[in-house]
Amino acid sequence: MLKKCCNKCGKIIDYSIMHCDECSKKVQEQKRQRHREYKAKRMADNKEKILQEFYVSKEWTKVRDNVKVRCFYLDIYSYYILGAIENGKTVHHIEPLRNNWGSRLDCDNLIYLTESNHQLIHRMLDKDYKGTVKMLQGLVYRWNKEFGNI
Repeated sequence: MLKKCCNKCGKIIDYSIMHCDECSKKVQEQKRQRHREYKAKRMADNKEKILQEFYVSKEWTKVRDNVKVRCFYLDIYSYYILGAIENGKTVHHIEPLRNNWGSRLDCDNLIYLTESNHQLIHRMLDKDYKGTVKMLQGLVYRWNKEFGNI
C-alpha cells in the first residue's frame, strides 16, 4: 500500500487519507470552532438573527414542506430550463427576505431547487436581479398552471 506523510505532523500514513488520527481530530475541532465563531458573528447582527429565527420557525417549516409537495419534490428550474427531472433540495425565496419580508410565506415567491441550481440562481440574481426574478416567477406560474390542480 502506498504511504505518505501527514500534512500536519509528518507521520507516515496511508496515501488515501489526508491526516493522521490525531491531526484529523484537531482539524475537525478547528472547523467546528470556526463555524461557531462565524455563527456567533452573524447572530450579533439583529437583522441576520431575525432571518435565522424565521428559518427554524414552525410557520416556515409548514410552508416549505407544502412547496415541496406542490412541486412533487422536483426542481422546477431543471424541469423547464434544463429539460431534466431532478429531486430538489432547497426551497428558495424568489424575492429575498431582505427585499420583501412580507412575502416570506407566499408560495408564489418560493421555488424548489437542487443545491447546484440554487447556487446558480444566486449568481444569476447578482448579474440580473429583475430578469432572474421575472424568469423564476414565470416558472412557478407555469408549474402552478400545468400541475396546480393535480
